[in-house]
Amino acid sequence: MHKKLVAYLGLNPSVSQSGNFEGGGALKRHGRGALRALLIQSGKKLLEVTNPLQKWGLAVAARRGRNKAAVAVARKLCVALWHVMQGHLIGAIDRLDTLHTKLYKLATELGLRAIKNQGYESKEAFVQKKLYVLRSYA
Repeated sequence: MHKKLVAYLGLNPSVSQSGNFEGGGALKRHGRGALRALLIQSGKKLLEVTNPLQKWGLAVAARRGRNKAAVAVARKLCVALWHVMQGHLIGAIDRLDTLHTKLYKLATELGLRAIKNQGYESKEAFVQKKLYVLRSYA
């Protein structure tokens, strides 16, 4: 489970429970400190550059502060890495129509001569082969 990887890297918050009170605390900091530091530095950088996590991370930063947002983005990165290591589908493969369009644009950019030099009959043959390869990883 991805929760075990998050805990191994020490990116999970401690939990305090007593009676009706339940609250989250600081990071547990178990596991590999160097990997945790690398993920948190990556989280800080992802808050500065345009990417899919930036909008979500900046919303967290507005509520909780920039450092906590960087840790939250690092935790999301850790979960994403776990999914990649497990071989789960990534979002781009789910949208084959979009991927088809992008591959066709790539084929157009390469040109028919380059496509034929690689052993493909046409642009569409190139696109279909690449889609087949991507589906085989799923």
